[in-house]
Amino acid sequence: MKHIGIICHTKPASGPDRVIYNRVEDRLVQAVERTGMLPVLIPITSLQDLTDYFIRLDGLIFAGTTNIAPFYYGEEPTDKTGELDLVSDQFEMTILKQAIGQLPILGIERGFQLINLALGGTLSQINSRIIHFGSGTTYHSLNIRKGTLLHGLYGARLIVESNHSYELGDLAKDLKWTAKAPDGCIEAFEHTELPIMGVQFPPHRMSDNYSDLLLTAFLDTL
Repeated sequence: MKHIGIICHTKPASGPDRVIYNRVEDRLVQAVERTGMLPVLIPITSLQDLTDYFIRLDGLIFAGTTNIAPFYYGEEPTDKTGELDLVSDQFEMTILKQAIGQLPILGIERGFQLINLALGGTLSQINSRIIHFGSGTTYHSLNIRKGTLLHGLYGARLIVESNHSYELGDLAKDLKWTAKAPDGCIEAFEHTELPIMGVQFPPHRMSDNYSDLLLTAFLDTL
């Protein structure tokens, strides 16, 4: 069974003790297990050299929904940036940069944006008629590029859940977009050479058969 590292996120507990918890969405853990992989949860730590993880893992998944600090792409926070987690940003960017070229990587939502930044791309705030983020659950369609892995899995069009207020600005030069929203917002990519893929939508919140298609494709890269 392949061992897949899933990076945790920190969550302060309510109350006066201010305990910090590491957490991962349960539906993602279940989806990884369902497709025959063993999820290994990696907590946010102060470690700088994380290569010891790599000899025990076959791949990495970066997920979550918290916005990444704009400092990573040369901008400043605005009143629409929302809550930031600088500790998670630093840890995830460190382990991601060390893992590129060593392990297959799947980026989901926040992880999708992290990969683009780590490879030299940028982010920008969404300004679109398409609703990508709202107070409730929002959805939009995707137009999927022919000849890509995603097209082989889902065909030319897919309806996905959307929960992001930032989009890719400049796409990193080693990435190829594989799906876009109707407004042109890039929603998925593949690396041109390495086993790295990313999706802006959460596949683990789709029905099991749709979710399993993408995670099984990731398993095949391991």
